[in-house]
Amino acid sequence: MDHNVVKNPHDTFFKENFSRTDVAHSFLTYYLPEDVLSQIDLTSLNPEKDRFINKSLKESHSDMLYSTRINGQDGYIYFLFEHKSYVEKDTLFQLMSYMTDIWRADMKQDIKELPVIIPLVIYCGASTWQAKTRLGDMIAGYHALPETIKKYVPDYEYPFYDLSHYSVDEMKGSARFQIMTSAFQSVFRRQQKHRDSRDVILRAGEHLRQMENQEDAMDCFETLLRYLNNEGKPMNRQEMEAIAEQLKGIYAKGSEVMKSTADLLREEGIQLGEARGEARGIQRGKQEEKANTLIKQLTKRFHVLPEEIKERIRQLDTDTLDLMLIEIFDYQSVDDVKKWLH
Repeated sequence: MDHNVVKNPHDTFFKENFSRTDVAHSFLTYYLPEDVLSQIDLTSLNPEKDRFINKSLKESHSDMLYSTRINGQDGYIYFLFEHKSYVEKDTLFQLMSYMTDIWRADMKQDIKELPVIIPLVIYCGASTWQAKTRLGDMIAGYHALPETIKKYVPDYEYPFYDLSHYSVDEMKGSARFQIMTSAFQSVFRRQQKHRDSRDVILRAGEHLRQMENQEDAMDCFETLLRYLNNEGKPMNRQEMEAIAEQLKGIYAKGSEVMKSTADLLREEGIQLGEARGEARGIQRGKQEEKANTLIKQLTKRFHVLPEEIKERIRQLDTDTLDLMLIEIFDYQSVDDVKKWLH
């Protein structure tokens, strides 16, 4: 196993799973509406290598593009995975931008007609998703427009899937998808206790021992451990040994991997999470600096800033602080700030 800190473990974990045709096939089979699924030839699914996400968004978005046949024509399924701590309202615009980039790339191939693109948004995060999923719902009076005008106004919608709240019983599809969802839930709920990682690993063992291809099962297990070690709360040797013992009767091969990793930690004196801890310390310093800057700017703007707002700002992550600093002149009063925070 690689003990190095992954730059963006959420992106890596999502891509390692959804770049597999069997995972995408299973997800579409279980989660797409039947009337949509019936128009898609899943046997023709083929992952595309190109990415269409703007570099500035890669820290909070991941994507995967598949070519396929839709209603008898060449088309695409576009998966967008959102894993930001707060919900952005412009997802519809971002998707339009990505789809336009896909079409532009195809136009360079000198095609005569543009292919159909079905965009899907998969979300896992701490906030409740409140962004609109249909463009027409964002346009004032759109649904009351006469057809003579409506035909000139763009409109589309995307299927939305919030993995944050799927219970074990509600999870469907391939073992890889269910294991990925459980791991994301453990991390994004911010309850980073070792018991959380343990439960995810033990549930994964139940799935993996039933897989026909045990080489694939082992690859899935190692992918899971890499993600939990990079983004979940790190496990020390004793904790890994305890989980390995519990896993022995569930998934023996996985138990052996965890024991080997624990032995490596003991022999080399490595503590998982040291590098991550250092990185988090740097990140925490940046977060505190941005929080203090925002508090100073808001105090200067409104002269007085209640202590409860200051405390709430100190708890925000760097992404949210960056957004508030950009939008600082949009706040006309302390109440505006309070509404934004709540």
